[in-house]
Amino acid sequence: MGQRVSLKRLHESQKSSTPLAFLTDQDRALVRTLQPKSQFDSYGRYPDTSYEFKISSAAEALIGHPLIFSATDRSQSIELVKRDLNMLVQRHKGMIRICLEPVPDEDDVLFIPETPNRVGVYIYSPRHREIHRIIGDELLLPDQSLPAVVETLQSIATLIPIHSEISGMAAAGKAIEADSRTHLHLSRKGAGMSIRMHVQPFGANGPYYRPGLGSKNLMTEIQGKAMSTQRSFRDEISRVQEILELCPILASFASDQIDFELASIEESLEFLLQLKPLVDTQKVTVYWPHGKSFRVTKEASPSMMQLHIKKDRDWFAVSGSLQIDQELALDMMKLIELMEASPSRFVALSDGQFLALTDELRRKLNQLGMYSERRQDKLRFPSIRITALEELGEVFSIRADNHWKKCVDRWKDFTALTLALPDTFQGELRDYQLEGFQWLGRLAAWGAGACLADDMGLGKTIQALALLLHRAPGGPALVVAPTSVCINWIREANRFAPTLNVRQFGAGDREAFFDNLGPRDLVICSYRSRLCDTYGSVVEPGRRRPSFRPCAPHGTETPCYDLSFRLSRNDRRTYP
Repeated sequence: MGQRVSLKRLHESQKSSTPLAFLTDQDRALVRTLQPKSQFDSYGRYPDTSYEFKISSAAEALIGHPLIFSATDRSQSIELVKRDLNMLVQRHKGMIRICLEPVPDEDDVLFIPETPNRVGVYIYSPRHREIHRIIGDELLLPDQSLPAVVETLQSIATLIPIHSEISGMAAAGKAIEADSRTHLHLSRKGAGMSIRMHVQPFGANGPYYRPGLGSKNLMTEIQGKAMSTQRSFRDEISRVQEILELCPILASFASDQIDFELASIEESLEFLLQLKPLVDTQKVTVYWPHGKSFRVTKEASPSMMQLHIKKDRDWFAVSGSLQIDQELALDMMKLIELMEASPSRFVALSDGQFLALTDELRRKLNQLGMYSERRQDKLRFPSIRITALEELGEVFSIRADNHWKKCVDRWKDFTALTLALPDTFQGELRDYQLEGFQWLGRLAAWGAGACLADDMGLGKTIQALALLLHRAPGGPALVVAPTSVCINWIREANRFAPTLNVRQFGAGDREAFFDNLGPRDLVICSYRSRLCDTYGSVVEPGRRRPSFRPCAPHGTETPCYDLSFRLSRNDRRTYP
C-alpha cells in the first residue's frame, strides 16, 4: 500500500537535487499543490510551519490517479472522475425553474459518490460562484418569460453548459445536429482497465455527457459562439448496444450498463481487439485521459508469417518473420521468445503496444518449436521432419532452397512407392502388418530410420523380416537383440525367410567375419556382443563409457534393433 511520507519532506523534495524516486508523475503533480503555512506560537516568538494542499488544485491532480484507496478499507480502490457543473432549466409547477446542478456549497470542490468505488469531482470556479450568487439555489420565473430566459441564457452559455428540459431552448444560438457517437474514456485500473462511455453532442470541442442520460436540449459556447442542439437518446443508446454486441468480453455485464471494469490485462486487450473495427470505421473514438495507454496493433494470422528454409550441413535451418504491416516486421525467433513469455495470445511489443496472435498461429508456432531445436537466430530440424514442415506450408508462406525442394520431391516419390512382398517370404501378413511393412520400406528407401512400436504379440518380428528380405539383394543386414531373444530371431528367420543366410555373431576373427559378408546374409548378435565389438571388451559396471552410437558396422545394408530403448540408457548398461 506504499509508504508514509511527511508533507514537509514532499514539499522540500521539489527543490532537492535528489528528488524522491518512488513518486510517479501524478504524485508529483499532487505534491506541487502543497502550500506552506506559517504561524507563531501564543507568545508570537517561535514560528511554526505546517503544510496543506490547495484543495481545488489537489482534486484536479487526483483525478484519474490509479492509487487512491478507501480510508476504511485499504483494499478497495477509488476512482475520482471529473464532472462538469451544469445549469438546469426545467418546468416546475407552471414555472420555469433554473438552478445549478449540483448546487455549490462553501467549499471549492464537491465530491459526490456515484458507485462504491467511483466518486464524481465537481470543481467550482469564480464564475460558478458569481452565477450562484445571482440565482441562488434556484430561480423560479413565470412561464411567459421564456423568450427573455432564452435570451439571457444564450448570453451566459459561454460560461457554463446549459441543460434544458424545455424544447424551445433548442432554438437558442446556432442550432447544430447532435453527434451521437460513443466516446470511450479508458484508463488502467490495477491489472486491468476501466471503461467509461460518453457522448459529445457538440462535437470534438464540446462538453461530454453520458449516453441516454441528462437533458435532451443543450446550449453551450463553442469557440466564442453560442450553440444549441437536441440529443437523440435513442441513437445514443443504439450505438452503445452496438458496442456491447461486437464486444463479447462485455457480455457478462448488465445490458443497460455504460461503465465497465475489466480485471485483467488479457480481458482489456481482448476488448480493444474486439472494439477495433468500430474504431477503424470511426464509429467509436477512444481516449485515454489519465495515465499510460496500451493498444493492440493488429491480430496476426498464419498468412502473415513467412519462413525461409535452407540446408544446414546434414540438417535444415528455418528462419522467418511476421509481417505485421508495411512498416513493422517481427523476427520469428523474437516472436517465439515473446510468445513463450506470455501466458495469453497477446505478446508485448513496446510502448504499451501488444500484438494479438490467432489461436492457429500460436498453435503452429508451438508445433514448429516441437519439431526442431533452437540454435541462436534459427531453428534446425532433420529431414525426417519434412512432413511436419510441409503441413506448415499449408498455412505459412515458405521460401526454400533447392536442397529442400529436392528433399521434398524425393519424399513425395517415396511416399507413393508401393512395395511387393517378396515371393520367398514364407507366410502371410495381416492388413496392419502389410501396412507396417510398406511404411518401413518407404522410410528405408528414403534413407530414414523407423520405430515399429506395435504391442507385444502383434508380429513386429515378421514385419521386420519381410523388410530385411526385401532389401537383402542390396547387402548384408544386422539384427541386434537381447541375448534372450537372439535364438527366437534365428528360429523366425529360418521359418519366414529361409532364403536369408542367418549368421550368429560371436567369438573368433571379427574383422574376417564382416569382410566375408555379402547380399542375403543376416547377422544376428546380442547387445553385449555389439558393445564388445565397438570397444574391444565389456565395460565394467560403474565405469563411465564413451558414447555408444548404434550405427551399422562395416557397411551393413539394414541394421535392426530389437528393444531399441536400450540404446538410450546412458547412465548404466546391463544385458541379459
